[in-house]
Amino acid sequence: MIKQKTMSDNKRDPVLFCVSGLKNSGKTGLVERLIHAFTDKGMTVGVIKHDGHSFECDVEGTDSDRFYRAGAAATAVFSDTQSFVRVRHQLPVEEMVRLMGDVDVVMIEGMKDSSYPKVEVIRGEVSYKSVCDSHTLLCIATDIPLSEPLPCPVFDLDDTEAIFRCIMKNLF
Repeated sequence: MIKQKTMSDNKRDPVLFCVSGLKNSGKTGLVERLIHAFTDKGMTVGVIKHDGHSFECDVEGTDSDRFYRAGAAATAVFSDTQSFVRVRHQLPVEEMVRLMGDVDVVMIEGMKDSSYPKVEVIRGEVSYKSVCDSHTLLCIATDIPLSEPLPCPVFDLDDTEAIFRCIMKNLF
């Protein structure tokens, strides 16, 4: 695996990888557990959620939602503790990563067809085989035995520590 860390302006770029798989495979739960694993080690984490469908991201009736529905090309909300930006066009992943500021790790939930390194989640209730390009796989997290030959380690979906160690070994 190629290491993702590079240096720019004396800052390290965040390590970037995906947690991918089919809908309802358990990606969100694994992302949540990995956030805890990274933060328990003192690392900061950003998460980007890829949605293959249109979605609503603002609370109906709020001022920012009203501005957006009125036709604003972009709306932003900020306070002393948080910020939110909504635009009417797709931002490149790299721009979203840049907007996250100085984080150590960025996980993208989804993007199974991307060239980014990934942890693929395979849940027996949804699928029984890998759907990601094998050249991009760091590992597979699954709750079923897999019969196909795979070019990467396979871990139990609930073995967050083993999945975390695999990510650390391959990307840091």
